[in-house]
Amino acid sequence: MATIQTVKTTLRNGHDLLIRSTAEADARAILNIRIAIAREGTSWEDADEIATTIAALQGRFRRFAQLPGCLYLTAEVDGAPRGCLWFQNGPTRRTEHAGELGLLVARDWRRQGNGAALVRAL
Repeated sequence: MATIQTVKTTLRNGHDLLIRSTAEADARAILNIRIAIAREGTSWEDADEIATTIAALQGRFRRFAQLPGCLYLTAEVDGAPRGCLWFQNGPTRRTEHAGELGLLVARDWRRQGNGAALVRAL
């Protein structure tokens, strides 16, 4: 997994935002954001379909750390994850030029610049 130097910026609401490489300690907060978004009905999945555990998400972070072309970033405000972005390129030579991009931002932190900052850091 690629890592980045932490980037500090200010959100539209005046809070300081840190964009940084995701840590295993972020797993619970990121999973909670994912579940909350699913409950809103705006996700690709329903909340009752989420079978991922904190341990499984931590394992994904570790796997990303071993794979070239993978990046997992966290948007942190006031010491807590408020969103995340992940990118994983294709697993074969014929697909390594393509990839999967995901972006999650907690409801209360949307439209403040979190998502845009995550994409810029990519």
